[in-house]
Amino acid sequence: MPNFFIKSSFLILTIIISLSIFLRVYYSYYLDSWFDEWNMLYTVDPNVSNEETWKRFFGDRGDSFLPEYYPPLNAFTLKYFLNFTGYNVENARIYSLIFGSLSTILVYILSVSISNSKNNFLATFLFSINLFLIWQSSEIRPHSFVVFFSLLNIILFIQLINKRLNIFFISLYILTSVLMLSSWPLHCVFILGKLYIYLYIEILKKFLC
Repeated sequence: MPNFFIKSSFLILTIIISLSIFLRVYYSYYLDSWFDEWNMLYTVDPNVSNEETWKRFFGDRGDSFLPEYYPPLNAFTLKYFLNFTGYNVENARIYSLIFGSLSTILVYILSVSISNSKNNFLATFLFSINLFLIWQSSEIRPHSFVVFFSLLNIILFIQLINKRLNIFFISLYILTSVLMLSSWPLHCVFILGKLYIYLYIEILKKFLC
């Protein structure tokens, strides 16, 4: 009987993740690129030097000035991805689709970390069919990159709260925190929020003990 439940759970999770990937890929086929995406593609051209990429990132368009309004990590990561896969719109979308699809797996892991129940599948399913997240997973912008590392960072934060203070979790948590701050500036508020949660839990423990 336990093996049956394990196999059933694995099958349900596989179906949900497959659905998530399908919806994101299917949507990307019918999505036209818009101005910000073309601006991003121009910025991350792997055929130009890093110096030129910096100039484009900070707004130098030759005949105009239009900077990107987020930290440069994702732009350079995408640039090197396109250097290996080929410089075109489709491959740039694949980059976002990878992070968007992997985020579905992280949502399941996060929900299991919080609560061992059937709600784990419901949370993962709702995440997989969320129209906004499907759209953002196809955008040639940093959003799916940010979502992925935010979820991973929360999972590691929970592990640390649960006193799994080994060098692996600590190092990975610090790394993902740096990646978050290097991809979206508002993550400083995100980190302060986790600090508040940690302090609240520690204070609560003292009152309950």
